[in-house]
Amino acid sequence: MRNLYKRAVISIASTTILHASIFYTLNESKQPQIVTPKAVEIALFDMPKVEKREENKPKTEEKFIVKEKPIQKPKPLAKEKILPKPITKEESSEPKTAVEQKQPSQAQEKPSAEPIKIAKNDSASMIQEPKDEQKAISKVALNEIENYLFRVREKIEENLRYPLLAKRLKLEGESIVVFEILDDGSVRESSIRIKNSSGHRSLDEKATETILGVSPFEAPPNGKMAIILPVVFKLNR
Repeated sequence: MRNLYKRAVISIASTTILHASIFYTLNESKQPQIVTPKAVEIALFDMPKVEKREENKPKTEEKFIVKEKPIQKPKPLAKEKILPKPITKEESSEPKTAVEQKQPSQAQEKPSAEPIKIAKNDSASMIQEPKDEQKAISKVALNEIENYLFRVREKIEENLRYPLLAKRLKLEGESIVVFEILDDGSVRESSIRIKNSSGHRSLDEKATETILGVSPFEAPPNGKMAIILPVVFKLNR
C-alpha cells in the first residue's frame, strides 16, 4: 500500500511540474511580441521631422527674390515726354493753277502763284528743349521767334506746289507735318513725319518733300526747335 501511495504522489507532482513548465513557456513566448513594435514606432516618428525643416528653408529665399525685381524702370518715361515741346503753326494752302502764270510780270508773281495762303489768325508758339536759364522769355525774344516762324512759313509757301495727279483728281486735304530745325538752320531728316494725314499719300509726301527740299533755313534765334506745320491743299473753284 505504501508503494502505491508513493507512486501516486510522484505522478501527481510530475504532472503539475509539466503543466507549470508549459504555462511558463507560453507566457514567455507571448511577451517579446509586445515589446518589439514599440521600438519600430519610435523610429518612424523621428524621420519626417528632419525632412520638413529642410524643405521649408529654400521656400523663404525664393519669396524675397521675387519682390526685388518689379520696383525699377518706370520713371525715365516721364522725362522723355518733356523734352520736345513744339511750335504750332496753322496754315491754309491753295494750289497753283499752272506754272505759266508766273511769266507775265514780276510784280504779279506772288498773287498768281498762290502756293499757300496763310490765315491772318494763325497762332505761333515755341518752347525750346528744356533749359532752366530760358524759362522766362522776354517780349523781344518772342517777337524774334514769331518773325523767324513767319520767314520759315514764307519760304515753304513759295516752293510748295500742288501735285499734278492730285490736282487732276481734285484731291484736297490737310497734312500736319512735324519736323526739327537744328542750330545751323538745317532740318533733321529723321525728324520729319506726318502727325495727321490728309488722307492722300501724294499730298502728305509733297508736304514733307517741300520742307526738306527748301532747307536749310535761317539759324533759329534761340537754338534748335521742333515745329508742327499744318499744310492745307485746297483747289480754287
